[in-house]
Amino acid sequence: MSNDSFQRRLADAIRAQLLTRGGDVPDIDVDAAVAAALGITDEAFEQRLTDAIRERVANRREELPDVDELAQQVIAAASDPQGPQPEFASLWDFVSEWLLPTYRRIIDHPNFAWCPEWWRHPEAVVRLDALWRSWEHLRREPGTGMSVWLKDHLDHHMPVLLSQDGPMHRCKPTGHHERALEPIPSDTPPASWITGDVAA
Repeated sequence: MSNDSFQRRLADAIRAQLLTRGGDVPDIDVDAAVAAALGITDEAFEQRLTDAIRERVANRREELPDVDELAQQVIAAASDPQGPQPEFASLWDFVSEWLLPTYRRIIDHPNFAWCPEWWRHPEAVVRLDALWRSWEHLRREPGTGMSVWLKDHLDHHMPVLLSQDGPMHRCKPTGHHERALEPIPSDTPPASWITGDVAA
């Protein structure tokens, strides 16, 4: 049986099971669900499929797994409002348990700035939070997921965070400097500009 034929059977099985649920029907794109389950494409839905389902399909592609059983698993994955659970429960856990133990540098250097109380610096928190969330997403990507994270996220944000001109300027690895950086100045524009009543 061809992959296209199995794809149609799986889609039909999912639709049939959804019809039997009456009012308890998750709002899912059946075609996207089938494509993700078969490892074809659809990043948005694939993020919500469990690793176990994808591994099962990959390992049994030639055996053509039972469509009804697989349809139940796909529907369950799509019905889960939480989706895949994060590896770390909080930003603090990610930074303290994974990022800092993994990303090791000699930071006691005139060209670097780091604050052990990094959570006092709003921009540092925003950038570290972005690193955490992108890591949680890309760690599930097979193949080049981690390479993409290292190149596009870690290698971008960490030099900014550690820069003497960065958000932790004045701080040292030995302690936080109480004199925070001043916000970049901005004058208040006319009220018409704020409300949007201004010509382009």
